[in-house]
Amino acid sequence: GTQRLLTRDTLEQDGFRVEEAPSGEIGLERIRELRPDLVLLDVMMPGIDGFEVCRQLRADLEICHTPVIIISGREDTEDINKGFAVGATDFLTKPVIWNLLPSRVRFVLRTKRLEQDLRAATEVAERASEAKSALLATMGHELRTPLNAIIGFSDMMRQSACGPLGSPQYEEFVGHMYDSGMRLSNAINAILEIVSCEAGTIELDQQEIGVAGLVESVVARLESDASDRGIRIVNDIVDTGVCIDGDEARLRDALYNLVSNAVKFTETGGTVTVTATLSESGELVLAIADTGIGITAEDLPRVMKPFEQADSSLSRQYEGLGLGIPLAIAVAQMHGGNIDYESDLGRGTTVRTTLPAQRITISDGTVPARRAQQNTG
Repeated sequence: GTQRLLTRDTLEQDGFRVEEAPSGEIGLERIRELRPDLVLLDVMMPGIDGFEVCRQLRADLEICHTPVIIISGREDTEDINKGFAVGATDFLTKPVIWNLLPSRVRFVLRTKRLEQDLRAATEVAERASEAKSALLATMGHELRTPLNAIIGFSDMMRQSACGPLGSPQYEEFVGHMYDSGMRLSNAINAILEIVSCEAGTIELDQQEIGVAGLVESVVARLESDASDRGIRIVNDIVDTGVCIDGDEARLRDALYNLVSNAVKFTETGGTVTVTATLSESGELVLAIADTGIGITAEDLPRVMKPFEQADSSLSRQYEGLGLGIPLAIAVAQMHGGNIDYESDLGRGTTVRTTLPAQRITISDGTVPARRAQQNTG
């Protein structure tokens, strides 16, 4: 009666269009029919009460996002908690302060619009992400298929599988074809890998990996090229039986990216040193220190982002997509670890990869952190 009339008059005077319902059941029907911007519910109504109307409204997918203000004559916490438990957006107690009601309604409507905008933006982002993943999967297949043919056939020609090419110059051209194909293949694989990392769609193929052997295999791959440039790679890791529980292929690629990056930015006569230590808490810290050109403090955050380099100009001295470091960071994070940088411009850079103690074991099967606790206990 009087409460409804006062509510209606107050809101209409402030420019709102108001529809009424004499009971909870009729109210639900009107809400489904009219799809209002906001619902005001009195707890005490003929038929089902305001709490039940709100509960049913929230259970209906077509109207569940409608904001609801519940009005109650009781000010105890039980009613307030019950109102929010059934899905009320806001709660008012009687006597209602009428001159504040329009402001309260406008605030709830503003909040609703912000939530709608957020939901819409989230849906757009999810659709864009799905479209990007589908595009990259298709693109990966469409690019890899012809590229594999180019690499495969150029490799056969390079090895004279069907007989000699007949001219030394052709052999040189075929070598360039093969190298360019491999470079493009590596770039495509890196792009697809970084997208998969960001999407969280990668599953680790976990096994026990010896740290010394892992580092040795990476150093062996890079030693010849580094030596040709007058750069020395020092492997300071001694095989003490320390192992990592992780994805061997991804950890090897991550380590390769970090060491090759150090070699790339080290000049003739320089040194790249790889060390491994166990912290007091049992974490494994793999450090790669170079005597290269270094990075300014301002540029450090950039080199950790995909497709970013300290020098991003087309005329830059050092080539690459800038994916090696971000990929290594992603792999470390997938293993529960992290990567941090220390750099001094003109003097060199140290990159530390830290992996958690839970992933580290020694040849006798113990976890370093636990063994340390036993030794000190």
